[in-house]
Amino acid sequence: MLKTLWAEFKRSAGYSAFNSLQVAKHALGKYIIAFGCLLHIMWAIILMIDVRAVNATPLSIVFALCQHDRTFTIVVLLLVSLLAGCFLDIRLRGRLSMSALSLFLVPQQMVLTCSAFNGIYCAIQQRYSDGTPMSWPHILTDQASIVAMALLYTIALVESRHPPERILKTAQGPQGEQGIQGIQGETGPAGIGGKGGMGGQGGKGGDAPDQPGLPGEAGAIGT
Repeated sequence: MLKTLWAEFKRSAGYSAFNSLQVAKHALGKYIIAFGCLLHIMWAIILMIDVRAVNATPLSIVFALCQHDRTFTIVVLLLVSLLAGCFLDIRLRGRLSMSALSLFLVPQQMVLTCSAFNGIYCAIQQRYSDGTPMSWPHILTDQASIVAMALLYTIALVESRHPPERILKTAQGPQGEQGIQGIQGETGPAGIGGKGGMGGQGGKGGDAPDQPGLPGEAGAIGT
């Protein structure tokens, strides 16, 4: 029963759309990368204004990895945003391969991954990075957006290096029938034999497996 339902689902349009979902190859991946750049730029700007921004759970781990150096943390946030922004630059597509361009996304992906793991760790400990105790559902709900962002960014990075091909492709229909042979030309004036008729053009193949090809055209009558 399950095999029958699965086979029916595979033949449906929903399965085709599910398998053709891609992140990096479509505009969605660009938006995810752009959102990551804007996020880290905003963190850097807020940190420039007030150092207390480092108490936020997603940023605290980055601040700790930067040896609690405020200036270094700002530089790192801006640098990873700049590198990821280079991936979105269309002018670089003609100079560098996609494999090389995808390396520009790795630093920002590492920063996002650290922020996501820190949020999960705080949820397990039931305590924010600034020491505020809170239940794990509260912290996990609060940090879910960063975790989802890191996951989608990782998918975008992988697909940018190895873009998935479409799994389901439209099959070509059978070849059309051969055109009818041209009719022999009539005898010309003064006993000169007429030329033979031109052969018909081959038919066009169908656009789908169950659609037959078009028949060929009949040949022209000789002169």
